[in-house]
Amino acid sequence: MGNLRTNVIENPSFEDWTGGAPDGYTSIRESGYTDVDYAYAGAGVTGNYAALLEVQGSPTDSTVGQLWINIPSSPNPLVEPGISLSFDWNTLANPDMFQGSFVEIQVFIQTGSDYRTIIYILSHDTYSPTNDIHNAYFSMNDSLSQWNPFAVNITEDYIAGFGAGDLSSTHYITSVRFQAYSPTGATGLIQVAFDNVVLTDESYSAWIGNGDFETGVESPWLHQVSDRAYIEQSMDSTLGSYSLNMSIPVVTSGSGYAILTERFDYPGGYLASSMGETIFELDWKYNDTPSAGDTQNSYLLLRFRNQTAYYDMYLFFGTHNDVLPGFNSTFSKFFKIPGFGVRDTWQHLSLDIYEYMTYAGYTDTSLYEIRLYAENSAIGATVDALFDDFRLITYPLGDPGFEADWYSDSATPFAGWVRWNGETGVISRTTDSLLGTFACNLTVAGVDFASVYRNTYIPVHPSDLTNFSWRLDDMGVGTAHADVEFRFSDGNILNYILGSGVGYGPTNNTNYKYVFADSFNTTGQWKQFAVNLTADVEEAFGLSSDLFIDRLIIESASPSGERVSCIFDEMHFIDAVAPIVDSVDFTPATPMYYESVDVTVYAHDDRSGIQTLYVDYYDGSSWYGLPATDMGGYYEATIPAQAYGTTVEFQVSVTDNSGLNTLDNNGGARYSYTVDDDIIPVVSFTAPTFFEEVEGQVLLDLSAVDIGSGVAFVEFYLDDGATMPLIFNDTIAPYEYTWDSDSVALGDYTIYANVVDNAGVSNGDIVNVTVVDTTPPNLDHPADIEFTVGETGYMIDWNPTDVRPYGYVVYVDDIITYFGNWNSSSEHITVELDDLAVGTYNYTCVVVDGTINGAIDTVIVTVNAESTTPTITTTDPTGGGDILTPLLIIAGIGVAAIVLVIFVVLPKMKSK
Repeated sequence: MGNLRTNVIENPSFEDWTGGAPDGYTSIRESGYTDVDYAYAGAGVTGNYAALLEVQGSPTDSTVGQLWINIPSSPNPLVEPGISLSFDWNTLANPDMFQGSFVEIQVFIQTGSDYRTIIYILSHDTYSPTNDIHNAYFSMNDSLSQWNPFAVNITEDYIAGFGAGDLSSTHYITSVRFQAYSPTGATGLIQVAFDNVVLTDESYSAWIGNGDFETGVESPWLHQVSDRAYIEQSMDSTLGSYSLNMSIPVVTSGSGYAILTERFDYPGGYLASSMGETIFELDWKYNDTPSAGDTQNSYLLLRFRNQTAYYDMYLFFGTHNDVLPGFNSTFSKFFKIPGFGVRDTWQHLSLDIYEYMTYAGYTDTSLYEIRLYAENSAIGATVDALFDDFRLITYPLGDPGFEADWYSDSATPFAGWVRWNGETGVISRTTDSLLGTFACNLTVAGVDFASVYRNTYIPVHPSDLTNFSWRLDDMGVGTAHADVEFRFSDGNILNYILGSGVGYGPTNNTNYKYVFADSFNTTGQWKQFAVNLTADVEEAFGLSSDLFIDRLIIESASPSGERVSCIFDEMHFIDAVAPIVDSVDFTPATPMYYESVDVTVYAHDDRSGIQTLYVDYYDGSSWYGLPATDMGGYYEATIPAQAYGTTVEFQVSVTDNSGLNTLDNNGGARYSYTVDDDIIPVVSFTAPTFFEEVEGQVLLDLSAVDIGSGVAFVEFYLDDGATMPLIFNDTIAPYEYTWDSDSVALGDYTIYANVVDNAGVSNGDIVNVTVVDTTPPNLDHPADIEFTVGETGYMIDWNPTDVRPYGYVVYVDDIITYFGNWNSSSEHITVELDDLAVGTYNYTCVVVDGTINGAIDTVIVTVNAESTTPTITTTDPTGGGDILTPLLIIAGIGVAAIVLVIFVVLPKMKSK
C-alpha cells in the first residue's frame, strides 16, 4: 500500500453536464456573436444605407457589440458654450430585455486629466444604472421596430448629470460610441440600426465623417465584433463516451474564444516540490485552417502564484503557422508541448509540473488555476480542439507534510492550507515533526479556535484508508477538543474526535455524526489516524454512490481557562488497490525478422491513475524494459525487430501514482512469439552467362543471399526439355559445382538453381546454355614402317580418342581404301601390311567426331622386297595378340556419308 496520489479534478472525462456546461469546473466561457453592417438598406433608411449593429450573448457569456467614432480635435469639440448630438435609430429586435439586454450611446468627454461619460439608454427594461462622478445616465427608451429621432444638447445634459460647477471651458468630446449588450443565455439577436449621426455646435458640423453611412464602408468608424464559440460534448473521445469540444467553427468578421477554467484555493493550491509529485495529464486533438492565416490557436494556461506575483505558463497545442505567438518574460513563459502542430490526431500530454516550474523559474509558487483556450480571428477559418482525460495527479491534500515554508500571512503560515478559524500564531509551523522538517501545530488557550482546511476532490473508495499522523500534547478537561472533520459531496459530515475534555458532548444529527477515534485522548505520542471512510460513512449514513470528500478540516478548540495543543503531520490517504491490466495484445502475432511488434495494453487504476507502464521483454539473452506510451485510453510499446528464430518473451508491469505495482506475466507463462522469415532468398547465376556456349568442365557459380533466416541448401537441376534431374546439392557457400558437359548430348539446356532458406522459403534462377563441341579428336602418330617383302606381322595401329567419335577413312596413296564407323574412344584403327608389294606407300588416316571436328595422320610404309596383299582390321586395345575386329562394314552409315564427311574435313587437316 502506498500514499495516495490521485486525480483532484472532478469529471475528468467530461461525462457529466448540467445546463450546457461540464460539471465540477469553475467556469466556461464562449464568445457571443457581434457584427456591424455598414451597408444596411432596410426599410426607413434615409438615402441608401445605415449602420446595423447585431449582438447575441452565448449560453455562458454576455456579449457587447460596439460601433464608435473618434472625434477630431480640430476644431476642438468643446462642451461649452454649447454642443449637440443628433441621429436616427431603430431597435429592430431586443428579445432579452427582461433578462437585462440594452442599447445605449456613450459620449466620452475629456476633463483635463479625468473623464466624464454621458450615456443615453435607447432600449432596455430591467437595466437601471446609477449615476456616479464619472457617468451620467439618461433613459430614451422608445418603441421597437420603428425609426426614432434622437436630438440632445450635450452641454445641458452634462450640467444635469454632473452639475454646472463640474463643467469647464476646456472640456471636449473625444468619441461617440453606440453599444448593445446581450446577456448570458440570450435567446436571440439584438438588432439596432443608426443613421444620420451629427455632432454640431451650430457653427461646425463635420466632426463625424460618414455619419449618414452612405459610403457603405467602415471608415472612419470603428467597431468591436466577435464570432460565436462553442463548448460542447463530443463523442470523439479517448475515455468514456464523451470529450470536451471547444470550437470556433465560423469566423466572418471578428474573433472568437472558448475558455474552460478550473481554479483552486489560494493559499491551498497544489504544489510540486519534487519530480513526480504533481503530474498533469490530458488527451487532446487540435485542428485549424492553416491557409486562412492569423490568429488560430489552442493552448493550456497554468497559472501560479506566491505572495509577491502571478506567473503564467502557456503551453500550446497548435497555432495556424506552427510558431509560438508570444515571447518569454519573467512572468510569462511559452512552450510547444510534445505533439505541437500535429493536427486531427489524438495526442497524450503527461506534464511533470515540477520540471516545467523549475525550467520557468517558478519555484516557491502554487498552482492555483488551469485554463484551456481555443481562439480564432482568421476570416473563413475553423478551429477545433478536443480534450479528454483531464487530470491533475498529486497528493489530494496539496501539502500533506506542511513542508512548503515560503508562504505566511496573518491567517496561516501554510501554502497548501487555508485558515478555517484562528490566525497565524495559534496556527503555526513547527519543526517538532514526525517526518520531514515541519508539521502543523494547532495550539489554543482560553476561548479560542485554531483550524485549517482544504477543499478537495477525493472520491471515497472502499479499499482506501486514511493515513494521518497526529500527536495530542495538551487537552483541557472541559469542553476542549481536537478533531478531524470530513465533509462529503452529499452534504453529510463525519467528525472524528481525537481528544476532548469530559465536558465536550457533541450530539449527532441526520447529517452530522461524531466518532471517537482510535487512541482517543492519548497524549505525548504520535498516533496514526487510519480509518476506512467507506465503512464509517455507510455505518453513519447508509450507502451513497459517487461520494467524494470536498473538504477536510483539522481543528483544536478550547474553552475559557483551558489549553489544547495538537500537532498534525503527513496527512495522507492510503491507496490499497493496485492497477488492473484489462488486456494485452500484440501484432503481428508471428512477426518476421524485419518487423517490430506493437504491444497494446488496456489498463486502468481507478484511484490514483497509472504512473508508468512497462513492457519488459527477453530476447533469449537479456531483458529489456520499454516504457509504454499513453495513447489515450490504452498504452502502446514497440518491441524492436529481432533475428529469425528468436523466441521473444514479454510481460507487462504497471505502477500507479501511489507506487503500487501489478505484474501481468500471462499467468506465469509470459506472452511470447517466435520470429519468422517470409522473404525469398536473393539468387543469381554469376557463371555461366545466359546463352553461353559451353563444353567440357563447366563451373556453375551461384550467388545466394538470405539476410533473414540464412540459406539452408542450393539445388542444381539440368533441364534438357524432357527431364530435369538433380545434378548437385550444396549446403556450404560458395555455392558452385563443376558440371561435365561432355556427359550430355550436344544442344540447348536450362540450368535451374533452387535456393531454400532455413524458414523453408525458396527462390530460384535459371541460365540457358548451349553444349557445343569445338575440340578435334586426338589422333596419335604411329611410327613409319619399313620391312622386306615377305616379312609378316607388320601393321599400322591408330588409337584415336574423342568424347563423341563418329567415323574414319584411310587413304592409301590418296585413294580411299578403308572407311567405317568409329564407334567409341576405346577402339583402334589397324591396318595389316602383310602381302604388300615392294614399294613406298602413303597411309593417311582421317577421323571425325559428331560435329565435324577432324584429325589426320600419315604413316609412310616402305617395302623392300616382295609383298603379299594386306588385310585391314580394328583391334581391341587389350594388348598384343588380341583378335582384330574387321571394320570393313560401317554399321548404321552409308559409304557415301562417310566419304562426304571426310571430304568436308580433309581440307581442314594438315597433311604430314
